[in-house]
Amino acid sequence: MCTAFLAGCGSGAYYMVREPGSATPYYTTSISTSGSALKFKDAKTGNGVTLQSSEVKKISKDEFTQAMTAPAALAPAAVIAAPLPAGAGATAPAVVTDPAAAPQAKPQ
Repeated sequence: MCTAFLAGCGSGAYYMVREPGSATPYYTTSISTSGSALKFKDAKTGNGVTLQSSEVKKISKDEFTQAMTAPAALAPAAVIAAPLPAGAGATAPAVVTDPAAAPQAKPQ
């Protein structure tokens, strides 16, 4: 963790920053503070980020470059079990990842 040593966290270095408990990392080359908050520009998105609580890890240029070229992790699609329409020839429910594509049950 680098937050206690921010004087040494200037430009010319590479950092991976995340909120404690979060699996989503941010990557940056410059970190500053505003009160108790950590401020930086996320290198992947170009967005300014302010975190009240953070973990900072100094990383190598190679790790930084690899993180910038890696595809963003995709969130898993929502899975919905929906019954198949009558006569579809299956006895198990269908698994649908798009709720709009789920067959609608007909009222009886």
